Amino acid sequence: MTGREQQILALIRGNPLISQKSLGEQLGISREAVANHIMNLTRKGYIRGKGYLLNDVLEVVVIGGCNLDIQGIPHKAGLKGDSLPGEVTMTPGGVGRNISENLARLGHQVRLISVVGDDDAGERLLTCTAEAGVDISSVHRLNNQRSPVYLSVLDAEHELVQAINDMDQMNSLTPDVLAEQSSGLRQSQAIVVDANVSCETLEYLFSRPQLPAIFADCVSASKAEKLKPWLSHIHCLKPNRMEASLLWGKAIETQEDLESCADWFHQQGVKQIFISLGEEGLFASNGERQLNVIPTPVEVVSCSGAGDALMAGLVHSHLNQFDLLQTANFAQACASLALEHHSTINPAISAGMVQNKLRTVQ
Repeated sequence: MTGREQQILALIRGNPLISQKSLGEQLGISREAVANHIMNLTRKGYIRGKGYLLNDVLEVVVIGGCNLDIQGIPHKAGLKGDSLPGEVTMTPGGVGRNISENLARLGHQVRLISVVGDDDAGERLLTCTAEAGVDISSVHRLNNQRSPVYLSVLDAEHELVQAINDMDQMNSLTPDVLAEQSSGLRQSQAIVVDANVSCETLEYLFSRPQLPAIFADCVSASKAEKLKPWLSHIHCLKPNRMEASLLWGKAIETQEDLESCADWFHQQGVKQIFISLGEEGLFASNGERQLNVIPTPVEVVSCSGAGDALMAGLVHSHLNQFDLLQTANFAQACASLALEHHSTINPAISAGMVQNKLRTVQ
């Protein structure tokens, strides 16, 4: 689906009886151009019949950040405060957006709810996300605002030195904005939310009745606390060791600590918890079984994006009714594929590729 088709589909969702003339006026294109786009949408199966009846097959709704990632990596170590030769990249990012793209590449119908500015970065974010197969009709453009940016500086070994997240625009993803998507939330088979979302919007989401399983990503230790009041509403939580420790209130230093921490989360109502342990792998617990999955040795090209791929693997596993061990292995394999690629998302990731990777290591 093209970016223009995504825009038309978003307007039709808001008003299924909107005229082609009105669509053209709102988008600044001719009625004839609108008719051609609608014909293409009908041919592709997104629209059926008169009155623009939408033929949505929605599996996952993702609510979260969509931003430009700017990353700097020096070619070699140097003195602190000095200017170093290196490589600077600018790529589409955002935890919610990245999870959405990974899910689309794993073969799922996924819709992203987020915000971007009305700048060139916002246009690039929308275009790249749509081209990956994500439904961006619920991504709101903010008038006279720039898009969110995540700026990171890595060392010569590709480990994070410092990052700045300029994400205040996410405050524009208000409960009123989310209320416009209430029918899609109920009709989906799973919801993913990241902690870039404001406390007020999280409260609106978790207070909705009859929602499918909710998967929550902590994003960072500083943002994880926003999820604590809603643990009883979360089906699956994916923290790293630091985020899990912060929410639990105790340091995680041993295997026994991991198991006790998971038990505490289950007591709060979390059905499944997967704690990322970095090089040590993944700890998984569902209240009945606990296990550790050791990562397959890989040549790490970039550490960014592994957690987002892992979350997409967890959702994919839920939709396919995998057991705990299958889920942990599949999600860990997704993360490994992300580690092997220089971009935040490995564009070659697919359910088939993940299964092939699992077969080669068994």
